[in-house]
Amino acid sequence: MKTKYITTIILPMLALCAATGLTACEEESIGLDAGTLQDEESFALIRSAMRSDHSFSGITKVDLFAAEEGEDPETVLIDELFLTLDKPATGDVTAEITIGDTFTEEYLAEVERRNAQVKAYNNYLQKFGASKLPLFDTALLTTGNLQIDNTTLTITAGKTVSENVQVKVTGKDLDPGTIYSLPLEIRQTDASGAVRTHRQQYIIYINQEKVTIDYYEFPPIKDIELDSDLFTVLYVNVEEWSPLAANILAYIKTDNWSGTNTYKTIGNIVNLRPSTVGYDQLTGRCLFSLSPDLRYVLENSARYIRPIQNMGRKVCVCIQGGGKGLGFCNMTDTQIADFTAQVKEVVELYGLDGINLRDEGSGYGKEGMPPMNTTSYPKLIKSLREAMPDKLLTLVDKEEPTEYFHDVTLCGGIEVGKYIDYAWHGYAKENEMIQIVEPWEADNPYSEYTRKPIEGLSPERYGSIAIPSQLVEGEGILTYEEREQQSLNMFFWKRDGRMRNKILVIYADITGKREGAYGGQPGRLFGSPYAYLTDSASYYTQRPNGTWRYRIMKYTYFIKGLTEHAQFNNTYKKDW
Repeated sequence: MKTKYITTIILPMLALCAATGLTACEEESIGLDAGTLQDEESFALIRSAMRSDHSFSGITKVDLFAAEEGEDPETVLIDELFLTLDKPATGDVTAEITIGDTFTEEYLAEVERRNAQVKAYNNYLQKFGASKLPLFDTALLTTGNLQIDNTTLTITAGKTVSENVQVKVTGKDLDPGTIYSLPLEIRQTDASGAVRTHRQQYIIYINQEKVTIDYYEFPPIKDIELDSDLFTVLYVNVEEWSPLAANILAYIKTDNWSGTNTYKTIGNIVNLRPSTVGYDQLTGRCLFSLSPDLRYVLENSARYIRPIQNMGRKVCVCIQGGGKGLGFCNMTDTQIADFTAQVKEVVELYGLDGINLRDEGSGYGKEGMPPMNTTSYPKLIKSLREAMPDKLLTLVDKEEPTEYFHDVTLCGGIEVGKYIDYAWHGYAKENEMIQIVEPWEADNPYSEYTRKPIEGLSPERYGSIAIPSQLVEGEGILTYEEREQQSLNMFFWKRDGRMRNKILVIYADITGKREGAYGGQPGRLFGSPYAYLTDSASYYTQRPNGTWRYRIMKYTYFIKGLTEHAQFNNTYKKDW
């Protein structure tokens, strides 16, 4: 008897990166002359990526389940793939898709992980004398179970995107006790004849019964709009994680009256770290320094940046202090002009949407370096705005570097707020409750920190809430009472009309799913803010004894990574 199978969710992504020769071992400074980048010729190379309509990762889990009576899913569409370039092709670019014949390390590791779970469950069953589950076998998917309507992708000269290729799979005659591997090899040939290869891994589970899992409720990524309930700002440290980790955060908004669900992605601005303020001791130049990892990401923007922007997000570079003793607050006018030119060229060269200024770790007060002054930072902000009038310019408001921005006289006559798009506070320690900072208010009941308003910046453009990655183990864990109080603080803040905007800053670096304490990071970072700050969200009522009771209003929010995000630990660890 023939067994039929259906897929619950299938979200592949093929990424094709050009080799750059860079290794993440040391910081690289941008520029020798003002506005000139090192290795500008190599930077200008056209970068490519194989993309999917549905997902962003190079490893994809596919679940096949036994079909229910009456269903006939002999063949199931997996995906539509296309080749894309950063810039128009100077000549025809082609890519050939072939099927590999060996197991990958990723596949073998996943089989071992799944079998380890089975072994652990069998040990549990043994206590009750129950039958043990069989371990999964390994096998390559046969060509008879795969159909690709066209194995050649072509980008014609002057174009940036190829036609789509459909990939289909069938579950006919596949063994429910086997995890199948489908390695695809993509060979791209550019106009010069150079060939580059990339391997895409599909891992296919054959399950005995059809099951329903929350993760599988999400529609295809390309069909999910960016959230408008809150304006969210994210950070990603690319020394550990791919920027794509920020591209798959989403929520299910459930209408508790009708039971209907709305799906939205999260993250209006994505700030990539680290880039720093460098210093050339020989020439006295202030340098815009990209870490090797960030430089690699930018050079391969077709893979790591454009998919994020295509989802409606703005991708910016976060600039911090480099510990050299030179920073935003002690540059000369010449250094400001030079630094501005370097930043502008990087932003324009890589098609970025702007920059975020985060003056932390500058190391002011080092011997031989000028002291801090109150005009340097405002001049830099004004210079950056005038050089890039159409780009986002945001800053972190924290401690001494920005404490005088309320005083135009101290700022050399510059109203800082007129030159920036947004600002938000940077007080977000792991061992502290969420701080709600309100510079324009006379009282500050929800924060241990106070700030003065940035002149020229309205409260509607200031992020009062910055969410830390609060510890879940070790020293410094918040007590139950503290966690409850920070939720109450957000509820009171909104209830009393103090919430002037919808800006929510996740100050903690976004990570992907990984083993250990941070596996549920999205829910912890976004859960409480979405519960209490959105319209028709949860609320509290006061009991006769003075305590507060949690209530659910019309909507509830279930924060998760999209389907593929939840499939594998470390899926979005950097892959270069």
